[in-house]
Amino acid sequence: MRDSVCPALQSIRSAGHLRNGLFSGNSNAAHLKTAAMHISILSNQKKSDIYPKFIGYIQNLLAEIGLEPQRIKMYNMSAAMAGEFVAKAKEMTEIIQPLGLIHYETIQNDWR
Repeated sequence: MRDSVCPALQSIRSAGHLRNGLFSGNSNAAHLKTAAMHISILSNQKKSDIYPKFIGYIQNLLAEIGLEPQRIKMYNMSAAMAGEFVAKAKEMTEIIQPLGLIHYETIQNDWR
């Protein structure tokens, strides 16, 4: 992803930076939210180009911190696609249920 499109991504490139923000009470986790907000104000064409790359980046970060990257996906659909929405919701449920809950304490202890 081009950093010129979303400068906030520069500050969350390293997993260490993300770890510190999410699990040490540091405000660095706000950078991830900021990156998502930068993307959300782009035009629809730019969003369709950037979102898959952003989701791929987040999947890599999840894998690096020990979480299953399958936990996040992106689907693009309009409000008129109720049947498609139901199908995708069922698909994600089938993927996530076998993975189980994320236990914050386990992840935090693995990083110490």
